[in-house]
Amino acid sequence: MENLCKVCGKTMRLVPAGVSKRTGQPYTAFWACPDKCKQPKKDWVKPEVRQNLSNTLTPPLPINKINTDWDKIAEGKVRNSVAMAFIGQGKVFSEDTVSLMNEWVKWIMKGNEEYPFNNPPF
Repeated sequence: MENLCKVCGKTMRLVPAGVSKRTGQPYTAFWACPDKCKQPKKDWVKPEVRQNLSNTLTPPLPINKINTDWDKIAEGKVRNSVAMAFIGQGKVFSEDTVSLMNEWVKWIMKGNEEYPFNNPPF
C-alpha cells in the first residue's frame, strides 16, 4: 500500500531518520510529499483527491460489527454511583455491604419496581 499526499494525491516519499542541519536535533523518519505540500493537521482531504485515496484507506468497522454491551456499560456506571454513595455515607466494605450494593444496582437497572429495601442506607 502506498502513501498518497492528502493535498495533491501524489505518492509520498519516506524521509529517513536523521539529524536536522538547522537545529542539530535528531528526528524520526517521516513521509513527505514530493511537491512539499503542507499536510493538514486533521484528516482533511481535498474532494478531488478523496476518490483516489478511497482505494488505499481501510474502511471503518460497520456499527453492527462492533460488539458493545451498552447494558453492561450502564450497569458499571450505576455500580460506580452506588459505590460513591456508600463511600459518602462512610460504609465499610464487607461482603454484606457489597451484597447490598448489588441489590441496589439490580433495582436501579430494572427501574419501575416497588421499593424493596426496609432500611435504606441513604
